[in-house]
Amino acid sequence: MKNRKPLCVTALFCTAALLASCGSAGEETSEGTAQAETSVSVTDVSQTEVSETGTVTTVSETVSETDAAVSDTSTSETSTSVSETVGSVSETRTAETAAETKNEQGSEGGSSGNENSGQEAATEKPAEPEPEPEPEPESGDAVIELKGDTAESSSSKVSVNGSEVTIKAEGTYKISGTLNGCIVVAAPKDAKVDIELNGVNICNSNGSAVRVDTADKVKIISASGSDNSLSDGGSSEACIFSKEDITLKGDGVIRINGNVKNAVQSKNTLKITGGTLEVSSQNNGLVGKDKVAVEAGQITINCARDALKATNDSDAGKGVVYVTGGSINISAGDDIIQAISEVTVNNCSINAKFEGKKANCPGAVNVDEGCITKIK
Repeated sequence: MKNRKPLCVTALFCTAALLASCGSAGEETSEGTAQAETSVSVTDVSQTEVSETGTVTTVSETVSETDAAVSDTSTSETSTSVSETVGSVSETRTAETAAETKNEQGSEGGSSGNENSGQEAATEKPAEPEPEPEPEPESGDAVIELKGDTAESSSSKVSVNGSEVTIKAEGTYKISGTLNGCIVVAAPKDAKVDIELNGVNICNSNGSAVRVDTADKVKIISASGSDNSLSDGGSSEACIFSKEDITLKGDGVIRINGNVKNAVQSKNTLKITGGTLEVSSQNNGLVGKDKVAVEAGQITINCARDALKATNDSDAGKGVVYVTGGSINISAGDDIIQAISEVTVNNCSINAKFEGKKANCPGAVNVDEGCITKIK
């Protein structure tokens, strides 16, 4: 028994040393396993020594304190290690979250960049050429300047082919100058055309001076204070010949010379509403197939046949002559007025030298007293 005490003490010191070494080993190995093994060894020694002596118990308590200290140290180190690990994991999570957020922002930015790039590309893409706008319709009056054997006009509604000047559209046309040719109206059927003569001298040796082929209504107007002269030749039917309604008016003078047949002739209605007209012809003076209407003006007619004449004998109510105003001086080789359906004369002054009748008409004749004065 005496010999076993030192052995026990030695064993205790060995146990303490083992515990210390186990604490160090716990840093390298699983601390839970090391603590379990150490606790088992200490418990075994403590139980053995308590049964033999009280001194061993003290040592056992010391060992237990040492074990507790080791355990506390190991637990503290383990807790610290775990805390550090958790902190590391938390930092890792934070870093990953930041990275993901950055990636998402980058992705959105990339998408926006792509959209912007698309917009820029769309902006930079050359635009298809726009169709040229149609020219706007010309406004205002068209001017025609006659220059002998030709003419000039800036209007697209006028064409010039040698000495033939053609009006092709509705509008007002101001004409001046001298022309050895013809003014032709070839406009749409519904067109209203006004021709203003301002110091015009037109002489056509091969036909009419003014010819209206197509239009709705045409007006030949003498500009105020102007003196204008028209004459025809060749195989002309009339110096002014129109297939449509035509009106002569204005505040100037128009001299009309029908060197072949009639002075003025319309296949529809001929109307005189003003101006000064000096008419001479080798046949009839003023002729309208459907109607001749004189409403105003200072008119002089010198003709070989009838002065005023309407010829439509196929349509009821047409072939009429109305003189309801103006002052007229006539020298006629035949009748003053010849009509088919009706003659009406009132509110006018007609002084005439004639070889035929005052009013030659198979239809109604209405002539107010004093309107016609025969000159011998």
